[in-house]
Amino acid sequence: MMVLLSFGLGVLKRLIGLTAEHAITRQQFGKPLMEFELIQEKFAKITCLTYAMESMAYLTAGMLDAYENPDCAVEAAIVKVKWR
Repeated sequence: MMVLLSFGLGVLKRLIGLTAEHAITRQQFGKPLMEFELIQEKFAKITCLTYAMESMAYLTAGMLDAYENPDCAVEAAIVKVKWR
């Protein structure tokens, strides 16, 4: 599961970068899309969600590495729910 999450996070970060580039260069009503408040809000939400997912992945991976018999059932369930 951690491999899928890590892969998904990489793809998501790349998509955020491509979308930001588009929002900066694309003009609508004479100004870049990035200047519209709704676009800024969407970028803020997706960036916060990505950060939370990445933090959870690092926490769970750290727990798996740190303990001999880790019990990460709750953390794994949270990662699964966040991913969907």
